[in-house]
Amino acid sequence: MKVFKKPLWIALTAVFVVLFVAMMVAGSIANSYRRTINNYFQLPNYRTETILTEETANIDREYFKSEFVQYGDNGEPLYVQDEGSGYIHQLYDDRTLHDYNTQVALQVQREGTTILWNENDCMPLAKGNKVSLFSASSVDYVSSGWGSGAADTSGAPNMYTALSEAGLDVNVRLWQFYNSGAGSRYRRTESSKVNEVPWSEYSDTEKNTFPQYGDAAIVVLARRTGEEPYTDAFMSGADTLNGDYFQLSQQEKDLLDNLVQYKREGTFKKIIVLLNTAVGLNFDVLGDYRGAVDACLWVGQSGTFGLTEVGNILAG
Repeated sequence: MKVFKKPLWIALTAVFVVLFVAMMVAGSIANSYRRTINNYFQLPNYRTETILTEETANIDREYFKSEFVQYGDNGEPLYVQDEGSGYIHQLYDDRTLHDYNTQVALQVQREGTTILWNENDCMPLAKGNKVSLFSASSVDYVSSGWGSGAADTSGAPNMYTALSEAGLDVNVRLWQFYNSGAGSRYRRTESSKVNEVPWSEYSDTEKNTFPQYGDAAIVVLARRTGEEPYTDAFMSGADTLNGDYFQLSQQEKDLLDNLVQYKREGTFKKIIVLLNTAVGLNFDVLGDYRGAVDACLWVGQSGTFGLTEVGNILAG
């Protein structure tokens, strides 16, 4: 005996197939956005429960021990119990951990810096050398990228401090020009604009300091980059020689040309270029300055501590 006619079975099958597919898709989407959904309905994303008994209350449940802990007078690690959870663990030494992380960051900068060329007995600079820092990026140094590459580097030193602590005598008048003077009107933007200071902005007040700080002219060429792919609009919309964000801008080229001329006249003894970017610059133009530019270093993005090591590298 037939329970249903064939057309009805076909219809039910189609309905349940559609429901199954919809539930599979909806379940996958809901799982991907579970945090957003939970937050919307004010539901906890997870909950941790610790059940303590007389037998387990004083048990150390910390499986992986830290190397950075505080010790008592007897040389044994100190322990602490978190309020609420009752979690018992060794008492951490945050200061020692911070100092260790600082040294690792300096090592990363030291080993990650690439000297593209170093000619004419340029580097290292001698302690006490009088140097001039050039470009708006010398005061607006790129310490991190954007997106997941962004980091809070508010405690990072600036270039003036880093080079001074490395033993170099930095041109303070030129620094003020970029930091708070006429040069401070020019800064990079997120819309792929390099916006370097035009050479016409340099007055005789700045130029007259060059001979006093002529042991080396240090030029910072910076590009801020992130993790996402670069769109054609971003790559081709820059204020550079050919519209490519990783090409020199006309203002950067003018800066290098004028510094090379000053070097020929004997005002500057050396010219050093620092590439402050995670993505390499195009060298079809920049490479032509080899010889006139004595040293070129790819220093990347410094993070919080790396700029200190850049100063140490320059000063040997």
